[in-house]
Amino acid sequence: MKKQLLVLLITVLLGFGANAQLKSTETNVLVLIYSQNGGTYKMAKSIAEGIQEYPNTKATLKRVPSINPKEKLNADVEKLPIATIDELANYDGIAFGSPVHFANISAEMNSFFSQSIPLWTSRALEGKPTTVFMSAGSGAGKEAAILSFWNILASHGMVIVPTGIMGTATLDKSAPQGNTPFGATSLAGSTGTRPSQSELNLAKEQGKALARVASGLKNTENIKTVKQLRQKLKMMSIKR
Repeated sequence: MKKQLLVLLITVLLGFGANAQLKSTETNVLVLIYSQNGGTYKMAKSIAEGIQEYPNTKATLKRVPSINPKEKLNADVEKLPIATIDELANYDGIAFGSPVHFANISAEMNSFFSQSIPLWTSRALEGKPTTVFMSAGSGAGKEAAILSFWNILASHGMVIVPTGIMGTATLDKSAPQGNTPFGATSLAGSTGTRPSQSELNLAKEQGKALARVASGLKNTENIKTVKQLRQKLKMMSIKR
């Protein structure tokens, strides 16, 4: 009888502790970019802002390494910490940002993902939510570039979060915008301040949407873990 009471007490305490942990555990989202002149970096800051507006969520902004070590980067971009391919598995969600190069992602981002075969074979990114945003000089090929990036992420089994028609309420229709239903983009070579406020607004909404999915999936996994733990303790109690 004493053993059964002890098991019951442990069950209650663990259940309380697990629930408390569920509420306090922070959702960690990585914003990973390549940016030379700073256009993609500005979009990334809005993505990160949207992520951190979602409750109990933290955004970490990093960049992929340059292929050419002599390449001159924007001063703010150069200050960003450089990510390693292995650390991608440590985050609850990832937003990827790149300039559009010939309707595709940048060579630097492509080179970074060429190192991801061990992550692919171990299924380390499977089920992890992700989203893509980009910056294009002329705007040509921006949607094709996002979709080409999706091919890589889908191959890893990641859950892709698109933008759909979000951000239309704050869209400035008097000026050309780079936004797409797949992800926020900026017309870097267009007139006026770029990224535009409309482009930044959508990037912020996109970050918030990613955070919502990442948080929801993480909490679902935590709840599963709690239920499994309780079930095991229940079986232990029955056996005793």
